[in-house]
Amino acid sequence: MLRGKQSIIQLIFLFWGITSVMASGIKSDSTEKYFRSPMLLKPQATPVYNNLYRSRHQDYDFRYIELGGGIAVWQTSHEPKMENQNMALHFYGEYGDLQKPLSYVVGANVKSTYLQENFQLAPNYYFAHLKYSPTRMYYGWPVWFNLYGIAGLSAWNAKLNYVGRDFNNYDAGRENKWGAGFVTGVGATFEFLSLTLSGQFSYFYGKGQYEGGGFEPQDVYTGSAQFNILLGYRFWLGESLWKCPTYK
Repeated sequence: MLRGKQSIIQLIFLFWGITSVMASGIKSDSTEKYFRSPMLLKPQATPVYNNLYRSRHQDYDFRYIELGGGIAVWQTSHEPKMENQNMALHFYGEYGDLQKPLSYVVGANVKSTYLQENFQLAPNYYFAHLKYSPTRMYYGWPVWFNLYGIAGLSAWNAKLNYVGRDFNNYDAGRENKWGAGFVTGVGATFEFLSLTLSGQFSYFYGKGQYEGGGFEPQDVYTGSAQFNILLGYRFWLGESLWKCPTYK
């Protein structure tokens, strides 16, 4: 009788051991399939989703080059009493990584002109600056909307032209100067797949010396403040990762 009970107990433990091993194997297999599911891996680009769902054996490349441009919808010259004539055009190229807040931007801001009595000021700016997007690192922040700040160096080229009374028929009085300055500003970007739409406030600083019809050179502020609307397109340097526009 005792031997029969021991045999039954041994059979129970043996059955329990076999089922435990099978269950652990199924759980491990399903967990591995879960981590390797493309529906979970491919859409995610922010550190939040990467840390939660990406495979432990694979890292993704979210580097990009963005090219874009736009126009100033508001601008003002730093030189007192200058009035707007032509709005600026803004062009840029950006290199960055969606998993990092810092990116690098080069570009040009051209074609703006200002008038003051008989003088026309036409500054162009060529810049290289850093772009910092802290919202890329915030958990819970919408992935399709980012805030950023910019700061960097610029070179400016500004013409001061004497236009006389008739702007369409003038001669002489042209001064062309170059100088160094800086650029800073803030902005916000809406992102949809590879397209971006940004509103950016830009502050360009510059100061040069012009005769301006006088006998002695005098300081003229060649910088300006602008609000630009920019449209951009991103070229991805890694594999195609997009599955849903809600996620990066």
